[in-house]
Amino acid sequence: MKYNNVTLGQIEALINKLGGEQGMQDFLAGRMEVVKRKFHQFGEDLLNGKGAFTVPADYNHDTQIDDFGAKTKDLKSTYYYNDALTSKNFAKATNKLVPGKTYAIKIFPILESNISSEDCLNRLKAEPGNVLVGAHGITALQSNQPDIFPKGKWTASFDEKDALWKGADGGRRVPGVGRDSDGDWLFGLGNFEDSWDSDRVLVCFCDL
Repeated sequence: MKYNNVTLGQIEALINKLGGEQGMQDFLAGRMEVVKRKFHQFGEDLLNGKGAFTVPADYNHDTQIDDFGAKTKDLKSTYYYNDALTSKNFAKATNKLVPGKTYAIKIFPILESNISSEDCLNRLKAEPGNVLVGAHGITALQSNQPDIFPKGKWTASFDEKDALWKGADGGRRVPGVGRDSDGDWLFGLGNFEDSWDSDRVLVCFCDL
């Protein structure tokens, strides 16, 4: 049976390709761009599902960032450390890491240019079990598993916008770690209001 020279089989194939009836409804409602972004703006987990991080038993959420800064700022390998990366500035963390708990770690590369922070957050939240840990998570991870960070990339650790520290210009700051190919490290803050490009990756903590 055909409708305007299209068979029922072709129609069913199209519906399946779009993700079933809901996918077809999204397409017809003009929301297909959301699906496109999900699949095309970000790459697959660079760790291939093999990343894991166990929080040290002596982990202290309230002092984590300051403790990290105290032992990291003066290292020869630290090329740059933003002084605004402090426990006080990032006290509004959405989630707290649990001492002794193991989290799955995933790292997603950004494949395109001009990707919004909202899209980055949506990508992280789409991952089952995702836990937004912001500055606390990325500093704890770098301190214990530095080799997990890809060389030549800036790794961003998002949190909800309202949990991020607001700079003097009123913009929210996203904690990040840069690992140069020559061994140098940079610990800085990106701008939530700015876009993100293909030299960046997203770190994702997930409940096992």
